[in-house]
Amino acid sequence: MPATAATPPRRNAARASRESHRRALAIFERLGTQTGQAAALGRLGILRSEAGRPVQAIEFHLRAAAIRLAFSAREATPDLRRLAELRAGLGDAVFDDALAQLLDADSHRRLIAILDECDQAAGERNE
Repeated sequence: MPATAATPPRRNAARASRESHRRALAIFERLGTQTGQAAALGRLGILRSEAGRPVQAIEFHLRAAAIRLAFSAREATPDLRRLAELRAGLGDAVFDDALAQLLDADSHRRLIAILDECDQAAGERNE
């Protein structure tokens, strides 16, 4: 579909990128390639954030972090950082409300503790 006044080229490019990553995610899911799934989910989260939809980005980063945590905490670091950034940008209340829709209470509490540790470590590195 050519760009029009209603769909500028940048929006078309973002939509095409989103669809490309969704297709990649579907392929990686069919193949059972978890590293590919995590990469596609992380990128979809970034694209949602860039599109001004940070609440939607949370789910993608959570799913990517869950996959990567199965390998190691270090693998999940980028996703956890992005979740910490989303929390800072959205504020605790909005972030917590979004998590409540996605996680049970125990998982929610554990994730907040992990993000608090990430924030603390980042603060120590910046001192």
